[in-house]
Order: sequence, then structure tokens, then C-alpha cells
Amino acid sequence: MSNIQIVIAGGVWRVASVSVQPELFLRDWTVYEIQPKLTRHFVGYNMQDREGRVSSAVQTFDPSTGTGITKSGRTYQLIGAPGHDPDGEYVWKRWCALQYTPVENFTDVSEEIWRSMVAQGQRAADEGPGAGSIEPGRRSTDDVS
Repeated sequence: MSNIQIVIAGGVWRVASVSVQPELFLRDWTVYEIQPKLTRHFVGYNMQDREGRVSSAVQTFDPSTGTGITKSGRTYQLIGAPGHDPDGEYVWKRWCALQYTPVENFTDVSEEIWRSMVAQGQRAADEGPGAGSIEPGRRSTDDVS
């Protein structure tokens, strides 16, 4: 009898343009910094579309509001404390592998971001749009150039 292995791989897709979805709320978030480029990316659970999400490079971040703007122009609102979303992590791994030069070196800087948010008095919102409605298994990446 042969050993048969069944592999089920989820998809990763491009998301709506920034003009259609200019802002989103991310919970169970992580912030990764890629070396040696030193770009930072939001990874987590997109509450509106109920999917894992990876952002393009973060351009600005306001720790007092927990809000960042990425290279694509999209605004991300970090909800609650950092965490790990399995779908977001899946998208992150796929995104890293699909880059022109695959990303192999990165650091989790979420605790640094969280400390800056707490120091600035940002209140960790435990709820946002779609709170309580979870549909695991959806994955997407932000527009990346």
C-alpha cells in the first residue's frame, strides 16, 4: 500500500483597490520588520472582510491612535493588543516566498509597537467593525509594488 499525502493549499489574492477600501481594522495583529530593507508590514485579521491580511510597507504610524498608512495609501487601524492570526500568518509566509527576492530575514517588532501605543495613551479597542463575526480561512495581500 502506498503512502498518499493530501495537501490542501489555500489561496492568496489581491484585494480591492485603496479607492474602494481606503481603511480597514486589523486585530490579532503582528508587525514584521524585513531585513535588510527595514520595511515594516502589518499582518493580522481584517475584520471587515473576515480574512488574513498582509499590508504593503508601512510609511507612517501614529502610536497615539494605533493607525498606520501603508505604501499603497491604505489606512490600517490596529485593534487591541498584538496577537497572531493563523490566516494572516499564512498570507505572510506566502507573501514572503512570492517576492522578487524571497524574504528570509524578518523580526517581529509587535511588542515595540504595542509599548509605543501604550506610552502614547492609545486605548486598545477590543471591538471594531465586525467584532464577534469570525470566518476563518480567508486570506489576502494588500497591493504591493
